[in-house]
Amino acid sequence: MIGQKISYNIRHDDLMDFADRIINKVKEEERKHLQEASDHGLLTRAEVKELFHVCDSTITKWAAKKYLVPVRVGGKTMFRKEDVQRIIDKRR
Repeated sequence: MIGQKISYNIRHDDLMDFADRIINKVKEEERKHLQEASDHGLLTRAEVKELFHVCDSTITKWAAKKYLVPVRVGGKTMFRKEDVQRIIDKRR
């Protein structure tokens, strides 16, 4: 078997189906990670933007100044609910 050439014939539709299954599995795992993060007291960037009515650049500036420290979860930027609440409480 060593040194022999092996070839496979794969139809385009089969290859596309395989790729779709991999993509869907990765997306499902990402949704699972984000749900777990939410369950553990984390908010997404979009949720923080909506809460404070600010844009992406404001969130980026806050992170750079350590005003709101981001947490990386599954490749996504998240923020601790208690940190967000602290900022809300300071604004009152």
